[in-house]
Amino acid sequence: AVCGKASILGLAEEIRGRQVCLELYQQCLKPLIDSGLIRLVLKPENTEWNVQTLVMELLSTSKSCAEVQHHARMQGIEMGGTAQAWAGTEAYPEYSHADFPIAVRAEKRTLSLPMYKGLKPQQVQEVCSVLSAPLIESSTTTETLKSMCP
Repeated sequence: AVCGKASILGLAEEIRGRQVCLELYQQCLKPLIDSGLIRLVLKPENTEWNVQTLVMELLSTSKSCAEVQHHARMQGIEMGGTAQAWAGTEAYPEYSHADFPIAVRAEKRTLSLPMYKGLKPQQVQEVCSVLSAPLIESSTTTETLKSMCP
C-alpha cells in the first residue's frame, strides 16, 4: 500500500499520543502495579502500522473485570473487554466462546484501557481513579494503597 506523507505523519502523532497515554497510566497506576494487583500489557492492534492497545490485567484481587467495568460504567467511563467478540456471531456461527477457553479465561482478568492521541492527562487520571477504587477496596493492603493512590 502506498502511504502519503500526511498519513504517515498522522500515524506518528497517533503513536506518540499513545506513548504519552501509556506513560501517564504507568504513573497513575504505579501503586497498583507495585503492589502486584495489576499489570499493564501492550497488545498489538495493527502490526502493519505498529499500533498497540493497552490492556490492564488483574492479578491478585477478588474483583472481576466485569465488576470493575460495571463500576467504571456507573462513573460514566466505558471500558472494553478483550473477548473474542466475534465468536457465535452471525458472521462466525460455527464458533462459540467454548472454542476459545484461553481467551475466555483472559477476558475475565483483562480490560482494554482508553488510549489515543487526544486523551488528556486529566482524563487518564480520572480513568485511573475510577479503576483503582474497587481494586483498592478488595485489596488486603487497603490502607497502604489508599495512602499511595491519588
